[in-house]
Amino acid sequence: MSNLAVFKPNRQKRGAWSLPLVTLILLLVCLMAWQPLAANEDLFPSPGRAQADADYAASRYEQALAGYEAWVRHNPQDQEAWFRLGNLYTQLVRPMEALQAYRKAQILKPEDGRAWHNMGMLYLRLATESYDNLRRNVPADDPLVGYSEQVLSGILDIISLRLQNNPPKPLKPLIPELK
Repeated sequence: MSNLAVFKPNRQKRGAWSLPLVTLILLLVCLMAWQPLAANEDLFPSPGRAQADADYAASRYEQALAGYEAWVRHNPQDQEAWFRLGNLYTQLVRPMEALQAYRKAQILKPEDGRAWHNMGMLYLRLATESYDNLRRNVPADDPLVGYSEQVLSGILDIISLRLQNNPPKPLKPLIPELK
């Protein structure tokens, strides 16, 4: 039996080097796992809606915009945040993004007339600017100038009739109905 004792492992020596090795391996695994987490901004959300609301109220539009954009990435069902994003994009002269934000607000809460109103006002503003630019940039003898005057007059007639609560024949909607 004394010959077998020679092949017995020395448990004390193995334990002395295995603990630092296991610690080193765990440390490396933790460092490797942390790197992708630190690079992913979605795992570290913005301070939240309250800060965006405060920036919005204080007319700090760029800060409010960044706050709401971060907020809706994590809370896409927040209708009020989408509505305010639409207002901010409008204020910062980013109309296409404003229209998208108002549309998301309408889908989430179709009975809230504010988004419908603001979207309508934005479309009218864009149409007015477009016709003004046409008048400034296209020669007066171009047939499109006369046609655009007729279209603009027709739009004004439709608005006038609707304000008199005597709506004309309904227009085919450009945006599909909400369900």
